[in-house]
Parts: sequence; structure tokens; C-alpha cells
Amino acid sequence: MMRDALGKLTAVDVNRAIRQHFTARDLSVVIITKDAAGLKSALIADGFSPVKYDAAPSNELSAEDQVIGNFKLGIRPEAVTIIPADKVFAD
Repeated sequence: MMRDALGKLTAVDVNRAIRQHFTARDLSVVIITKDAAGLKSALIADGFSPVKYDAAPSNELSAEDQVIGNFKLGIRPEAVTIIPADKVFAD
């Protein structure tokens, strides 16, 4: 029953649900990295974020990456918390 319902969803349905139910205020993200302080600095600097590929991307994809890479996230320093990996899921 659930599989049938999911199979009938369209991109329009999914995008409408995303706009209705997801907001940045409700979003928490966990990222595990070797350089948490460096990642935090990069996130709050809001600079260009390049995409790296193993093979050369098409011109169309490169143009899209420029738009996405320049997107400003507006992350405030106080919104980023660094927690050691072994503490993330601790009670």
C-alpha cells in the first residue's frame, strides 16, 4: 500500500511537501569531518564552494555549479556547534 502511494508521487507533489513541511528553522545537520573547526570557518565565511569531479563536467553542469557554489547560506557562528564524534549520539 505504501509502495503504491510512493510510486504515484510526482516531483510536484514532493516539492510541495518540502515547501510545506521543511524550513531551515527546523533543520539540524550532523557532519563528521577530520577538520571541524575548518568546516565551521568555511560555513560561516559564506564563500564560494566549488564542486570537484573525477572527470571534466559539461559546460551546462559547470554553469549550474557556479550558481550553486555562490549560493549564500547565511549561517551564523553561534548556529554551528562542534561536538566530538563520540559524543554526538550520547545521552
